Amino acid sequence: MGAAPIAVDVVFTTVEKDGVAAADSRALAIASDNLSKLLGDAEDAFDERFDEVFEPKWGNEEDERTIEVAKRALSNMVGGMGYFYGSSVVSVPGEGDRVREHGPAALFTAVPSRPFFPRGFLWDEGFHQLLVGRWDAAISRDALAHWLSRMSADGWIPREQILGAEARSRVPDEFVTRCHFVAGQFDNVSGLRELLSLISREERKRATVRQSGRCLLYTS
Repeated sequence: MGAAPIAVDVVFTTVEKDGVAAADSRALAIASDNLSKLLGDAEDAFDERFDEVFEPKWGNEEDERTIEVAKRALSNMVGGMGYFYGSSVVSVPGEGDRVREHGPAALFTAVPSRPFFPRGFLWDEGFHQLLVGRWDAAISRDALAHWLSRMSADGWIPREQILGAEARSRVPDEFVTRCHFVAGQFDNVSGLRELLSLISREERKRATVRQSGRCLLYTS
């Protein structure tokens, strides 16, 4: 079966108070050749920022393949981050098998696997943020703040964040309840340490720029 002789762009937009004409204008801005240009510009900007942040060593063909894999890994990590909201099921300390719903609560986090484990894991997140923090410290700061907000008064953070009915539907029933006597290593300390280091370096850069500005002002 051959290819269709035509191509059709379907653009979903909203008709706001500006009317149909404005909606049509927005649709044209992201359709066909315009969309291809926008995607190309975004890809070029990504490549430029990747080189700036990670300073890869370009050389032979093998190096190029390795860098391409690294770009895809970074894209999947950052693109796989999600915002989750809902209550979790936890056991009540000192009350045997009694469980209750705790929350609702929110969590912005990376995930180990979007199709198979679409939820936050305490142990994994420390490693995730070592990478995400280098790419964008603001994103990492937001994620770590969400994780710290999940800490109970006695310092416990459920090692899996199964928030809401949709998240529970992906977990076998016997693993849904979070137990206070089951803990995961708080490896977010690694991500937090790296984030503080990044912030410190950025502050030093800004201080240098401000100082340079003063010197230019004094000598002008």
